Amino acid sequence: MPRRVPWSHGKCRRPSRPSAANRGYTDRRHREFRLAVLRLYSWTCVDCGRVCTDKREAHADHNSPIVPGTDYCENGCSRYDVSNGRCRCAKCHSRKTVRENSDGKGAGYGVS
Repeated sequence: MPRRVPWSHGKCRRPSRPSAANRGYTDRRHREFRLAVLRLYSWTCVDCGRVCTDKREAHADHNSPIVPGTDYCENGCSRYDVSNGRCRCAKCHSRKTVRENSDGKGAGYGVS
C-alpha cells in the first residue's frame, strides 16, 4: 500500500497570500456584513438555490470583488455595503472565485 503524504495546513497555503485577519475578514464590521447578507438571502445560495444549514457552508460573497488593501470594492462601494453582498454555498463561491481569478485580474486576494 502506498504511503500517505502527511497533511500540513502551513504548506498548502500560498506563501504570498495574507491571512484572513490581515485581509479584514475577522473584524466586527465584516461579521456584521456577513450576518446581514446571509439573513437577507435566508441562508440560500443565489446560484444553486441550496439552503445552507451549516454556518461554515454559507458564504457572504461580494458581488464586486474587494480591492486588496482597501475597504472598497471594484465598483466603488464600501466592502461592508450589504447591497453588494450575495449568499453563496461554499461550492458555488469556490467556482465564482476560480472564474474571477482565471480571467487575468491577478491573484484575487481581495475576493471574499
